[in-house]
Amino acid sequence: MLYKRSDSKKGVQLYPTSNEHPVDLLIYYICQYHWPGLFHRNVTHMNSDHLYHSIKHINSIFFISLCTALSSYVILFFISGYSSLYFAADFDILARLGLEGVVYLTPLTDAKWTFDALVTVFLSKPVASFSIGMLALLLLMFVNLKSTTGLYFLLWLAIWGFNGSIGTFIDDAIFGMGTYAVAKAMEFSFSVLLVSGVFSVYFLYLIGVIVGRLYFAYLYDAPFYGSKKRIYWVTITILLPWIVVVLINYANRMPEFSWPEFVKNITVIILILPMFLIKEQMRQSVLLKKWKMPDWIDLLLVMGLLATTIWIVFSLTHKIG
Repeated sequence: MLYKRSDSKKGVQLYPTSNEHPVDLLIYYICQYHWPGLFHRNVTHMNSDHLYHSIKHINSIFFISLCTALSSYVILFFISGYSSLYFAADFDILARLGLEGVVYLTPLTDAKWTFDALVTVFLSKPVASFSIGMLALLLLMFVNLKSTTGLYFLLWLAIWGFNGSIGTFIDDAIFGMGTYAVAKAMEFSFSVLLVSGVFSVYFLYLIGVIVGRLYFAYLYDAPFYGSKKRIYWVTITILLPWIVVVLINYANRMPEFSWPEFVKNITVIILILPMFLIKEQMRQSVLLKKWKMPDWIDLLLVMGLLATTIWIVFSLTHKIG
């Protein structure tokens, strides 16, 4: 257990004891080495009990963010892919959905690929992703979430959703695939595609700013958070889980390397970057929300999400379609 040493001038300093959990000890010493004042707070700024619980839950918060990032990615992948598969069946276009995504068995030169079929089938996936991302964003705006798992699940749904829609347009335009067939059928010129690409990048960044501000509306109330340590906490709770999910995705595709998939994952950086850059004005913000530390409800929610993820992955290994 951590014990505290009080000082009327310096506030409260926490130290680990010998019976502390090894993971918490490792986190403590790494943080103290790089950020010496991380576990030192003025008594008027932070309650020592809250600080104790925050240190105990740092690894839990990372784990929750990682699990929700992976689960939301797989769930969105399944829903958006299945929507494309559904509309393809309406046009008698043969397709299947697996871990590699939607594969269209009917060649584009086939007469079944009419203009309506191209627009409906290829746009159904990004439209589904955009709809889910927008729904998650609206829930983050208007619902005061009572669960850490719920917060990170909606946060990642918004990130993956907008990247799976707007980011897909950028990816397809670069590699001439997917929705590029729709642009080609509409006879869009190169200049139109270029302007659309620039606008898409800018729009992704604006969405990232909104998502970042909504995240900080919760994070600012967390007992472990401080504006001077923002880069560290965003790295732990957002950047690292994203990297792990990307690595898992590529481990599944080994030994093949897909440049389109790589670019699609990289565009997520445009959404995450504002969290490192935007100026915080949260103390007076009407958006401020109450941070909820992880508890047993989060454990049940994470287990449910992981079970759903495993079921989806198992289903995709047997191909759908």
